[in-house]
Amino acid sequence: MSHTHPDLSLRTRRALSTAALGLLTATIAVAPASAVPACDGRAATAEDYAAELVCASHELDGPQVITLTGSFAVGGESANVYDGVQPLTVQGAVAGITITGPTVAEQPSGAEGALGTFLTVYGEGSSPLRDVGAPPVTPDEGGPDVTVTDVTIEGFQAVGAINNFSTRLIELSDVSLVDSGAGDFDGSAAVSSAGELTISRSHLEGNAGFFGGAVNMRTGVYSQGAMQDPVVSDAASVTIVDSVFTANAAMVGGAILVFGDTRISGSTFTDNTAETGGAIASYGTSTTLANSLMTGNTAALSPVFGGAFEELAGGAIAVDGSLTVTGSRLTGNSSEDVGGAIAFSESFLERDASFALEASELDDNAASGAGGAVWFQGGVSVSGSTVADNSSGDGAGAIVVTGSGNDVTVANSTVVGNSSDVASPALAVMDAGALAVTHATFVDNTSTGGATDLSVIHTGTTTLTATVWGSGASVPSCDLEETIATTAANFDVDGSCTDDWTGEGDLGPGLDPQLGALADNGGATLTVAPAASSPLVDAVADGASDLAVDQRGVTRPQGEAKDIGAVEVTVEDPEPGVEPGPVEFQIPTGAGAVTATASPAIAVTDVSWIATADLDPAPPADTMLPYGALAFTVEVPQAGDTVTITLTAPRPFTTVLKSGDDAWSKVEGATFSNNGTTVTYTLTDGGDLDEDGRANGFIVDPVALAIQGTFTG
Repeated sequence: MSHTHPDLSLRTRRALSTAALGLLTATIAVAPASAVPACDGRAATAEDYAAELVCASHELDGPQVITLTGSFAVGGESANVYDGVQPLTVQGAVAGITITGPTVAEQPSGAEGALGTFLTVYGEGSSPLRDVGAPPVTPDEGGPDVTVTDVTIEGFQAVGAINNFSTRLIELSDVSLVDSGAGDFDGSAAVSSAGELTISRSHLEGNAGFFGGAVNMRTGVYSQGAMQDPVVSDAASVTIVDSVFTANAAMVGGAILVFGDTRISGSTFTDNTAETGGAIASYGTSTTLANSLMTGNTAALSPVFGGAFEELAGGAIAVDGSLTVTGSRLTGNSSEDVGGAIAFSESFLERDASFALEASELDDNAASGAGGAVWFQGGVSVSGSTVADNSSGDGAGAIVVTGSGNDVTVANSTVVGNSSDVASPALAVMDAGALAVTHATFVDNTSTGGATDLSVIHTGTTTLTATVWGSGASVPSCDLEETIATTAANFDVDGSCTDDWTGEGDLGPGLDPQLGALADNGGATLTVAPAASSPLVDAVADGASDLAVDQRGVTRPQGEAKDIGAVEVTVEDPEPGVEPGPVEFQIPTGAGAVTATASPAIAVTDVSWIATADLDPAPPADTMLPYGALAFTVEVPQAGDTVTITLTAPRPFTTVLKSGDDAWSKVEGATFSNNGTTVTYTLTDGGDLDEDGRANGFIVDPVALAIQGTFTG
């Protein structure tokens, strides 16, 4: 089975000229608008709906709206066609409106195959259903938009639910489209459109087709009574936002087949299947997947199509052109040949192919052939991403880049736990332009031989910088062409990636990188972080690397120099310094609050009051303690510092006593205000009046404000 130059088989080409392009030749007469009884924009039955579409098609003034007021089933002879010149919206009046298609047995065959669909759209005035007496119209670049919203559409299995033969924009919003289309050689997808298509907040499940199970972007337009020749270079684009595609199936593109640009964001693709492109087959110039999830999709030999496309590739995505995946996760996808998650799939368009993986995760994907996660021909860039636990049966466990002559870069990324059943590493680069790996972490990858982390064959200059090559054990980490390898500041567990650590700043012999497990260390993806004591920390010489952040977006460097690998060990900023000064505090007592100041101090804590009855020892004879005892701890700027304490009570007192060694003593040197309500004295950290007796930056000072008759101590 060919991986690089698949040819379309005869039956595939035949299907492309019929099912994919939707050629129609029949001319069917429909009653003119004058014979329609309602034309009020509301439909509760299949007959009402068909009639309202005829009304809207003949209307020349203003946007048209058809409101579906009840659920109904469409019969096999229905002709739900719109070819007017005004924008059209078909909407459900309330939640739960469901329109059901006819059974396959009821569906006409051959040229009348457009009958029985939920909606068929032609270019203005071009429909074979338009009657001779209709007012003339002027086509206008495909004309106004058609919107379908707030409705469930199900069971249109013979020729699909929505067929757009014009270049109009079709917009589906808040639509559930299920169990439609036909998964055979003459089958149509649930939605087929020659014009731009936008799908938002919608759910497409269990649909089937030949090209595209849920969506087939046509390459031909029905105009002036005939299908135009396809112009693939100008094919319409598809935009998908916040939508779900589940269990759709086709020969190519289990959920979607598109020849124009593809833009997908915030969406989920689950359990879709096809021979090529389990979820998406995109042959447009540009494909973007952002903030989305793709899981359980499969590229496998179909019992229906039996290898008609002659390629099994891309468990989730098959692409020819540029592909950008950002902020997304592709997990648990599989291919019976190449590219467990993503594969290049050469088309007759011969696009310039490139692949960029940004801030994303490819994990637990599997390929029977090469590329457990990715198999690609073209330029490849991996940045800020994690490729983990993917597996292959016949090639690199994670990523294969082959035969393109374009550059390959890996930066700030983690490649961990990938495995191959043959002698092939996690990353294999063959016949590329140049390879640069910077600040990556390769660890715990396995192979039966050759290399575990990286192999490079017939490729231009290879530059390995500030990267952890940590998988080598019985099998070397790298297999490089020695004449093209340039290394600096790498950690190389066995020397196979750095020619025995000869590059500037390369290290590793006898050292433990002290790496943790794959975990959430912050940022958009899981990462492998080194311990603070790791030899990777601060090991990149100044100027060796120009990356200003790590995989998580953390600034480099955190310490004296940048760290080797994808993760920069975070250095906590010290607490901002607190300027010492007067600290005011208050001590509530049974006789009122005592206000206080400590200066210069950082803080005063552990403030409390002890009632006289609870004191041990008891106060001296002839001594009254109206405020009990006051306790507090003063934090001073430096160990051994002296502070001044000022205490002010509600009423006068005559002395200040200190408790210690089971006795009370007078605080010497205390001064009193003239009215006897304020006392000032000094405390020294570790001095006689410091309860803990240690110069440790904290003074513990329980005191009592006393009224004393005579006191000798």
